[in-house]
Amino acid sequence: LGLRKDDVMLVQLPNTVEQFVVYVACSRLGLIATPVPAQYREHELQHVVHSTGAKAALTTQRIGQYEHAAMMLGLRASCPTLAHVLSYGEAVPALRWRWRRQCRPPRTAARPKPRPGAPP
Repeated sequence: LGLRKDDVMLVQLPNTVEQFVVYVACSRLGLIATPVPAQYREHELQHVVHSTGAKAALTTQRIGQYEHAAMMLGLRASCPTLAHVLSYGEAVPALRWRWRRQCRPPRTAARPKPRPGAPP
């Protein structure tokens, strides 16, 4: 995508494991993850994009009945810095499956050894 250290990425997600994974990924890439409430719509998002200079936004296809991905794509016309809109949802089940798999501990995970005299 061409994002670089200190670039801003808006993150508009419900409280899910994906939200946590996105924040960790942004941190590791040096991106500034800017959380945006799921209730925000075009007017509020336009203000956030302009004030932060966000180059990318990540959201789900839909939160409840509202099409968040389409709304974010629509912002690109009035927000020239917003070069990328990333989304996931029902249309990409393979991506959802990978997230779940990546968050599961490996089958070969080491189990801690009990200390002698420690309570069970």
